[in-house]
Amino acid sequence: NIVAASASIAIENMRLYRQKSERADRLAVLNKVAALLSGSLSPDAVLDAIVSSAAMVSDATAVGIYLFNEEKNNLQLVRSAGLSGHYADNPPPPISASPKSEKNSPLIIYDVRSDNRTEQLRPYLAAEGKAAIIETPLRVGNEALGIMALFFDEPLDHNEEAIELISTFATQAAQAINNARRFSSTGAALERRVEQLYALAALGRLMSATMERNRIFTLVLNYAIDATKAERGVIILRDERSGLLEAVVQQGFPEDAFTDRSILEQGVTGEVLRTGSIKRIEDVRKETNYLPIVPATRSQLTVPVLRGREILGVITLESGKTAAFSEEDSHFLAQMTNQMVITLENADMFHRIREGRDRLQVILDAIADGLIVIDREGVISLANPRVDLLGLRPEQLLYRQIADILEDEESDIPSRLGFPAPRELATFVDRLKNSDWQDMEDTFYGVQSTKGMVYIERRALPIHDEKGNIMGALLVFYDKTQEHELARAQEDLSRMVVHDMRSPLTAVTTSLRLLRELVPEDSELKPVVEKTTDASRRAIRKVLNRVDALLDIARMEGGEFAIDTEPAELYPIVDSVCTELEPLAQEMNVTLVNGVPRDLPLLDIDVDKVERTIMNLVDNALKYSPAHSAIRIEAQIMATEDEQPSFVRVAVADSGPGIPDDYKESLFDRYVQIEGRRRVRRGVGLGLTFCKMVTEAHGGRIWIEDNPGGGSVFVVSLPLLRMRRLPDDDF
Repeated sequence: NIVAASASIAIENMRLYRQKSERADRLAVLNKVAALLSGSLSPDAVLDAIVSSAAMVSDATAVGIYLFNEEKNNLQLVRSAGLSGHYADNPPPPISASPKSEKNSPLIIYDVRSDNRTEQLRPYLAAEGKAAIIETPLRVGNEALGIMALFFDEPLDHNEEAIELISTFATQAAQAINNARRFSSTGAALERRVEQLYALAALGRLMSATMERNRIFTLVLNYAIDATKAERGVIILRDERSGLLEAVVQQGFPEDAFTDRSILEQGVTGEVLRTGSIKRIEDVRKETNYLPIVPATRSQLTVPVLRGREILGVITLESGKTAAFSEEDSHFLAQMTNQMVITLENADMFHRIREGRDRLQVILDAIADGLIVIDREGVISLANPRVDLLGLRPEQLLYRQIADILEDEESDIPSRLGFPAPRELATFVDRLKNSDWQDMEDTFYGVQSTKGMVYIERRALPIHDEKGNIMGALLVFYDKTQEHELARAQEDLSRMVVHDMRSPLTAVTTSLRLLRELVPEDSELKPVVEKTTDASRRAIRKVLNRVDALLDIARMEGGEFAIDTEPAELYPIVDSVCTELEPLAQEMNVTLVNGVPRDLPLLDIDVDKVERTIMNLVDNALKYSPAHSAIRIEAQIMATEDEQPSFVRVAVADSGPGIPDDYKESLFDRYVQIEGRRRVRRGVGLGLTFCKMVTEAHGGRIWIEDNPGGGSVFVVSLPLLRMRRLPDDDF
């Protein structure tokens, strides 16, 4: 008996020892599995780890992970191992997915052949060679994530400890899946927010570069859909003139979805138009006010377009997923609508007053040229490849502190950026840091590069944030080398023409005068010779006038131009011009009228140059005057309120087609002519430039007015002779 009792105790001790050893092994396995599952926060990696760990905690020969969809109404096989491709592609639903199953505890099918619950599943399992199943719920708290199914080739024996181990493993797996989902969701939300912020900045730049309304609408909708992962969207605005709502741009909806404008006043759109509040619907099937247009829609976000308190319209986004839009999406879309409204106001202002491009249009127009951005901290944050115009490479500039560049006394970067003295660049950056922006004039300079001397025009523009604060500065570098070389070639040509043509033309004039004098007075050829020589003399004088104008222009640009003034009457000068041009006017059936008062006070002018100026103005009027019209030259003293009159207004009025407003200033520049304008005779665009130079040399100015009767009035102001009263003793 004592031996038997001792043997019984030994056997019991061995059984307890074996149980403890098995429990220790299970704990070790669970710890190893826990470490494996916690080694990654990627959802895919976690699922792979669960599948690979199943063999460590059980004798299962196959495993399947089923997870619920977002609506929690359907289980999907998301990962499997040990099952055929046919099974994985067309999996039957788990047994515990049935409403009758106990979902809070494992479902154990010890033998599929004898368990009636596997009746529908039996053909699939037979094809896979599986004899038993354990389905364990994957839960975290009260939230059901899915089911883990373990498949066995042989029927199972009842083993509570094995079931406990599988249940613990399922709990670990569910927690790992939940952690990975949360991390992925947080990471996705953060990534989405960053994308939205980038989209706002990019959209701001793109919208500032266009003044076309439809282009602005398309940009906003495209960026809104991309940044919120929406599937479709529409911008609805109220026409300011008619007051009617209109879908100005749409994407993803049927083409005729908004043909009937009455639906725009209904549903959620109508509600937001009335309240001016954001409406975010997580499930449209639960929203009674939702107006279905696309049946697949599950969630909707509608944001009002506001200008102050005025509701201009709405932007609506839709998705086929429930709860597809977050609170951050609402804020993002509201910011985007604010940007759109501001841009639209700028566009409207642009179209009303026809002003030039805005600051980002300048940037886009300059993309083909050198582009450098310096932020408020004095760091070069952008340098495009075209900085090679300056003999620089982007990698020499990017992310460098201007202060570091200035510390290198041998560096020529400041001068290549258009700052001859390094201190000028330092001052420029200091003002950026202090938000003390001062408009800078465009700088023209030359730099030596591998291509030789390059002439650059630099423009500096401020970059503002949404609040109007200075964020940095944009430096745009335009390549003006060809223009510089062309201007120099034009100047060389002008000088060549002046020096090479004047002497031959003078010789021809002398020859014509000699020819006229040699013909006897009683010769029958005398009238023909006089008429021919007179016409030739006028033509040569016109050419000489142009040559003189070229010479005078060249002298003035070289700082050598001077006028020799003397007291002179204006009437004889105008009369001489009319006499000179009368034959040409008669050929064109145009009347020249000298309307200058004979008693006009004396002028203090260079007679020769003023005569040529008036000659150019009258000749220019003849080019465009219709037949049977008149050209009037008139003059009157310019009245002043405070001082004694000092200038005379001389006006040449014609009845031609007039001068467009865009040309009224630029027409006095060299070689500028009105495009597409038909005229009787062709010019080269130097006469008016000469007129401007002469007028300004006299202290006056020249401008163009519209003739009330049709045509143009070219006006110059010339100085009166200042008379000083002599003392009585001088008589």
